[in-house]
Amino acid sequence: MRANNKQEQLKADYQAVLKTTAGKRLIGRFLNLSHLYVTTWAPDPQAAAFNEGERSLGLTIVNELNKYVPGGFIEILKIMEEKNGRCN
Repeated sequence: MRANNKQEQLKADYQAVLKTTAGKRLIGRFLNLSHLYVTTWAPDPQAAAFNEGERSLGLTIVNELNKYVPGGFIEILKIMEEKNGRCN
């Protein structure tokens, strides 16, 4: 598959997931688990590296959301806030 086709497929995938409230909640859960809104510091360097790896994945999701579904990240934040009273 060509790079352009992969990007088009990824865009379509994100759009399909964000068409449902369940999809938005699921992405929101992944973002909560990725330590986006809390420190990743840990006294153990291996634990800190692990936390940073999770955070890196969360940042990738946010960047792709912003690229492929403008406004999608904001929709997810609203659902997260409604569910938890906060975004973390």
